[in-house]
Amino acid sequence: MSGFANGVTFGNAVDRIWSPSGELLQVNSSVISAATLGNNTIVAAQAGKAIYVLSYEIVVAGAVTIDFQSGAAGTSLSGVQSLAANAMKVLPHNPTSWFSTAVGALLNLSLGGAVQISGSIQWVAF
Repeated sequence: MSGFANGVTFGNAVDRIWSPSGELLQVNSSVISAATLGNNTIVAAQAGKAIYVLSYEIVVAGAVTIDFQSGAAGTSLSGVQSLAANAMKVLPHNPTSWFSTAVGALLNLSLGGAVQISGSIQWVAF
């Protein structure tokens, strides 16, 4: 699908999204590759901005608990979730976001074990 609406060209790839205040934001994509027990930085802190997670997909190599957090060893954003070996978890695109960090905080993925987790995450910062 492609076209032109309200002065903005759009196409098959969604690389921008509107903020609640009407600002056009760049959608960023980051690789998730973590295997360390405890803290794993997924998205570095954005000065003066919060990180809003729009979607992600992950695959775990072994049974493990995961918890997305605002800041290293910070506030839980997703709640601790148990995943079985070789499980895949997908949160589809949510333009209002699934969760967000505090302003100026990094997005952390805390692992309950030293298990490889791979995938990708799409996010905006404002």
